[in-house]
Amino acid sequence: MIDPLFPVRDLISQMSEGRRTGHAGEIETSIGLYLFEDLIKMGNVTHEAEVGSTHLPRGIETPVDWQAYAIQVYLGDPKKASKKKEK
Repeated sequence: MIDPLFPVRDLISQMSEGRRTGHAGEIETSIGLYLFEDLIKMGNVTHEAEVGSTHLPRGIETPVDWQAYAIQVYLGDPKKASKKKEK
């Protein structure tokens, strides 16, 4: 699978305040706030995501592995997102 964020992974590492980045986390939420601020409901985020088993049945395959361990269906801490991330 091709990582669409590959060209900017170093920049993401520099800008990220959290320990984990991933689906709907700090960076993706920041991009969403920049592009579609009116669609992002930051009040729904209460805490950093927990990681563990989502109890997907064995044999299920998906091109995105986060579905197997993102208990809240997001990763990292979207509360650290901002419309304007700076170094």
